[in-house]
Amino acid sequence: MNIIILLGCNGGANKQDSLQLQNQMVSLSSIGVIPIVDDNRHEIYLRLHNDDNQSVANITLVTSGDKPEQQFLADLSSCRNLAAKSSCQLTITLPKNLEPGSQLLRLMVTMADQHRYSVVQLLHYNKLVAVNSLLLGGAPSQIVKRPGQQASITIPFSSVIDLSYLQLSGSSNKIICEDGTNVIRAGKLCSALIELTDQPLKQELTLSSVTSDGMKLSARIMLNTTLNNIANLIVGVANSMLTPTESIGTVTLMNSGTQTASNINFFAANPLQISDNNCGNQLASGLTCTFNVRNTSSSSGQNTISINYDDGSGVNNSASLSLGYSANSRSPNLQISVSNSLLNTFVGSQQTIILTLANAGNVTLTNLMLPNLAKISSSLQYTTSGIASPLCATDGSQNLLAESSCNIGIVYTPSAIDQPTSFDFNPLASFSDNFANQISYSSSYQSISYSSLLVNQVYAASAKGLVFNESSTTLPGSVAVSPDNSSVTAESIINGVIYVGTANGNVYAYDTRVSSLAWNLVGDAALGVATISALVNLGNTLYAATSQGVWQISLSGTNNSWYQYNAEIYTYNVSALLVLNNQIYAAANNTVYVTADSGLTWNPLGSNNPGSISSMTAYGNTLLVAPTATTSVKYYDLNSSTSWAVLSGNFNTLSTSLGGVNNLQVKDNYAYVANGGKVYRYDMSKGYLGDSWAALNNALNICTTVYTLAVISNNLYAGCANGNIYWSNIQTINNGWVSIGNPTSNGNSAINALISQNNNLYAVSTDKNLYSYSLVESSPSWQKLGATVDPNGIYSLTVFGSQIIAGGGNSTVHSYDTSISGASWTVLGSASFNSGHIIYALNVSGSKIYTALGQGTLAYVYQYDTSSATPAWQAVSGGSVASISVYNLVIIGNQLYAGSYVGDIRTYNTITGGSSWSNLSSQPDGSSVYALIKESSVLYSGTQNGGVFKYDTSLGAPSWVRLCQANVPNSSPIWALTYYANKLYAGTNAGMVYVCNLSQSNPSWQVSNELSNYAPPADGSTRVNSLLGF
Repeated sequence: MNIIILLGCNGGANKQDSLQLQNQMVSLSSIGVIPIVDDNRHEIYLRLHNDDNQSVANITLVTSGDKPEQQFLADLSSCRNLAAKSSCQLTITLPKNLEPGSQLLRLMVTMADQHRYSVVQLLHYNKLVAVNSLLLGGAPSQIVKRPGQQASITIPFSSVIDLSYLQLSGSSNKIICEDGTNVIRAGKLCSALIELTDQPLKQELTLSSVTSDGMKLSARIMLNTTLNNIANLIVGVANSMLTPTESIGTVTLMNSGTQTASNINFFAANPLQISDNNCGNQLASGLTCTFNVRNTSSSSGQNTISINYDDGSGVNNSASLSLGYSANSRSPNLQISVSNSLLNTFVGSQQTIILTLANAGNVTLTNLMLPNLAKISSSLQYTTSGIASPLCATDGSQNLLAESSCNIGIVYTPSAIDQPTSFDFNPLASFSDNFANQISYSSSYQSISYSSLLVNQVYAASAKGLVFNESSTTLPGSVAVSPDNSSVTAESIINGVIYVGTANGNVYAYDTRVSSLAWNLVGDAALGVATISALVNLGNTLYAATSQGVWQISLSGTNNSWYQYNAEIYTYNVSALLVLNNQIYAAANNTVYVTADSGLTWNPLGSNNPGSISSMTAYGNTLLVAPTATTSVKYYDLNSSTSWAVLSGNFNTLSTSLGGVNNLQVKDNYAYVANGGKVYRYDMSKGYLGDSWAALNNALNICTTVYTLAVISNNLYAGCANGNIYWSNIQTINNGWVSIGNPTSNGNSAINALISQNNNLYAVSTDKNLYSYSLVESSPSWQKLGATVDPNGIYSLTVFGSQIIAGGGNSTVHSYDTSISGASWTVLGSASFNSGHIIYALNVSGSKIYTALGQGTLAYVYQYDTSSATPAWQAVSGGSVASISVYNLVIIGNQLYAGSYVGDIRTYNTITGGSSWSNLSSQPDGSSVYALIKESSVLYSGTQNGGVFKYDTSLGAPSWVRLCQANVPNSSPIWALTYYANKLYAGTNAGMVYVCNLSQSNPSWQVSNELSNYAPPADGSTRVNSLLGF
């Protein structure tokens, strides 16, 4: 939940600021529940994300006027002068003497244009029980973010013992503790910083550690990221107990979503009443409001405030808050928190949740009686096994002192399938008032859900078609031969339904959840292919690996049929399938392919081929494959690998004549593989080369050529020579390349340029057309804009207001207004105003559009003033820029800068004018300037010799300064530059992309592997023509 919030209610004196704040361009990390460690101050670490196009000039902590001990402290030094499209880390010191409840953290951000933004997060505190020695609060139930938005979440945690080692799964995540290191000390507060991607997902992260005596500990973090345009209301109160001295509680309501919450209705259960409601019936994205809650009872107890609202998608959503109340000075307040979940438990196995019952009141609760689980389900029982002390009694004898807590577990052991069911966990107790009267007490309820699936059995399929389980029981409906009289070659179990694939290419389903058990043909028709070798499920879609590629069918609804995209692997024999991180991996043609768009496109993984594969699995983010022709298992680490490598060498005791390896499996930290008649094990926790295989029981390139790159928000988009376009998230290195299709008319035309405007990606191709692609729609497709733009091709693009400006191959500039429905391309000014020249560069300043053109001799710059009553192309009065081609054009203020083939950079002032262009006082290195960009007042140039230089125009006597210590590797000519997050990216004539981090003390050029798992390919001859940063 990344939010930018105006304090107060909608409208009023702050209306102008509220409109700015609803842009949500600056945001803080979402924050999980903060465990209360002790009465001292503790620190948490957050990230501030700046998605604006301008920098952050200043940032301050806003005090609230509360008591001094309730104020935050903050170290914001690293976030001042924060560049556009970047993020920073800040430190927040929490107040002393925390109590269960909530508190607003308020920052004021001043942008470079002096606009001020209020950035707010709602912090929740609670007293938690240690699980495996860790005090770990849960993440928010839902995290809503916009596509392309930088986002992160902080999960605060503490340990009750010192830990020398702690690891958080996920390569882009990190742990930082109060001393600024990742060393875990007892009683200190640490923060798990988790970067969020543009993939909506339910993700489980693991904190794993090892104690000094070698004991392995772990805790889970569940994330639910929603990539959607919806409202998301969260609610908090400073103190969850209404006492006589504080009979009125002020509640804060916050919309951390991306859409306005409407039709808001408030419900207070008697005796609570809502008053002074400043929220109204709607709350815009990024805003907060407050209302008061009053207790009208002369007794004590606890009840709930509920808030219903329309989240903008047509769905009615809700938020709630429990408050305790007392009409006298003695009042209990039982708070219930739950760790883990009982949903989706396997039949025959068991799952345990831990409940912490904390008395946050000021009086002892006596005879605490827990609900009778036997009346709810025979599969539910209380347990104290493995539960940390102090333990709750289950016989009604429990007395719970004020400011104390106890723990109890509920173990769920289903013997049959249970559909999702909930029950209210509401303990009963009593307490003594000021006059020694015994008062009955009923806590607010905690809803607990449970369900089970019949997937605990290991099912086997025989060559004769029988399907049986671990207990050797043949499933009803099985016959001596399979339904189509061929071998069963693939199996999968999805939500209690067993799916099998046969050697005849058919897929059958067997629903274990119904009383009438039988095999049914999936899709009501055969696929018409040969052997089914694998079946997997992703997003309720069943994928089948066959001898003719990958087929798929939706398992939702009725009357669905099998279909196949005409993708790269549709003719291959696919031998294995794997679902990992919402992507599907397929083994075929001696290669592993990956799809992230539900099978629309498939891309090879790794720069080498692992060979013909019989089995594939995963350990974390590492793929493991078993090639059939060797005795080695190969691995590919999605976090770091660029090629397949052998996992700890070959099985030296075996020969390849035994038929290779198969049946590759992973369980916990071990990989298992069968070879011949033996089974081998490898300890993956020791690294890829740290262990050896021991017998048990003593025995991707994107495309051939990348023509253009564009950075839009946190994603890198690549256009290929064959017309394919891909994207990859540059902040997370394990996403891989994702195809968004091929827009070109013949499916094989090069992409010359990519730009972005108003959540649309625009691509221009050598087929002489321009295409658009929505970056926010759920199922976008490429759309051709108008008719063919220019028969001579298009070589440059820029944005002017709502118009796309395209430079053609014969000195013609075209315009397309994206704000007009059914628009068409029009020529700006006269066609071919200086015929025979390619328009290599376009740029915009104010009302004027500038173009640089030149091919062979006499390169000119022209301007087109849109504010003129009769606009026309006019040559800038400085005459020709250079004797031969100008490749780029940059505008800083009133000054034009152009880089030329002869190696100099020339400038012209559009206000003072003059009869000629002037050379800058110095030149980069004397070789041709193929790339020239600006960032603020600084020019960056890339040269034919492979050097990159900067020239700060704000200095009194600027000169060109070499960056990154040396030329790019092999001194390859640099044809493209872009600046992003204080890094320079350089595209070269040899087809490579290099990156130089200017934040480092001694920056140097590195191959840009950080852009994805594997960098765009370089064939040594195909240059990268363009890089655009947005």
